[in-house]
Amino acid sequence: MRRLAGFEFPHCGQMSQTKRRRKPRIDYLGGSTRVGSREEQPMEYRPVRIRDVISATNKDYFLPAIQREFVWEPDQIERLFDSILGDYPIGSFLFWKVDEKNKEEWTTFEFIRQFDKEHPNNPEANLKGIARDIYLILDGQQRITSLYIGLKGSYRFFHYRWQTRKLYLNLLKRPVPNEDDPQELIHQFSFRESSVTCSPKFSPAKT
Repeated sequence: MRRLAGFEFPHCGQMSQTKRRRKPRIDYLGGSTRVGSREEQPMEYRPVRIRDVISATNKDYFLPAIQREFVWEPDQIERLFDSILGDYPIGSFLFWKVDEKNKEEWTTFEFIRQFDKEHPNNPEANLKGIARDIYLILDGQQRITSLYIGLKGSYRFFHYRWQTRKLYLNLLKRPVPNEDDPQELIHQFSFRESSVTCSPKFSPAKT
């Protein structure tokens, strides 16, 4: 079993001015109010690639203290990835821009990469070495964490025993909908243990 050298969804890039067929993308909503000031900035909308979001996670993108813990199950993560490859929209995200000079005024947390159901708490973020503005995610934590776990991390849960699994994609499955079972995934994403994943048809999802 080998990891993909450069796994990326090619249809999640920036939108051009020409008309194209429907493309799933991460919708970036960057509205903000300057901390300690009454000056308000207008809401901004722009698409951004999944690769860029993953690269910015825990570097520019963090979680505010008001966010709940990560609660998605493995099958929900699998369906998210299946929706992306199936050209379905995955919704908008709401980000709050915090000026660099004010970032220490807020308690922030990191996104979880190696998720453990036994210890689901997010670690507190250390922003002292970051000399730039940051963004706090107000809406979209579950989806961004799912992307982060699926492409970069793992999921530990209890099913007869505690086990740690990573997200794999069956490269040999034809992406054909099952008319008898509309709930079946079109693209076979599956969380599996590396030690028992012997078939070469499964390859880990990776950026």
